[in-house]
Amino acid sequence: MGADGGYPGGGGASSSRIRALIAGLASGDEGAALAALAALNDLLSVANEDSAAGLPLDALASSLVPLLAAEHSPDLMLLAARAVTYLADAAPPAAGALLRAGAAPALAERLGAVAYIDLAEQCLAALDRLAADHPRAVLSAGGMGAALGFIDFFPTGGQRAAAGLAAKMARGLTLG
Repeated sequence: MGADGGYPGGGGASSSRIRALIAGLASGDEGAALAALAALNDLLSVANEDSAAGLPLDALASSLVPLLAAEHSPDLMLLAARAVTYLADAAPPAAGALLRAGAAPALAERLGAVAYIDLAEQCLAALDRLAADHPRAVLSAGGMGAALGFIDFFPTGGQRAAAGLAAKMARGLTLG
């Protein structure tokens, strides 16, 4: 903890604010979870490696992953996938925590069920970020099939992203 009660280098993100966001994510109340996701995404969208240092990565990951399966609410799933992407971008060690929490299979499942193109594209971006550091884990979670299974439904940019994700996973096989 920093002297101000925030996380070291946490850019003013106080530990009580982060705990409140995690509680909102895990509350079971859709409105509270949506509000917490919006606030978390706002925080993470401007975070960097220094400002995200000290965030409770395991707690965030274990609170976000179940929301990826909230099939009754496309908004919850989209905002959770966006938070996964932002968290992995802002704090590279978060990728390991997200994988331990089951993010790769959850994202691959969402990507494989292309009901909402914006959700599918966000899941593709999140898997791509996770595959940058852990290509084998994403591959073994079904990432290749998910990325290429519905490639023809994506616009051109999404097709390129899916092919890029597949290439990352394939390179991961050859890099040992």
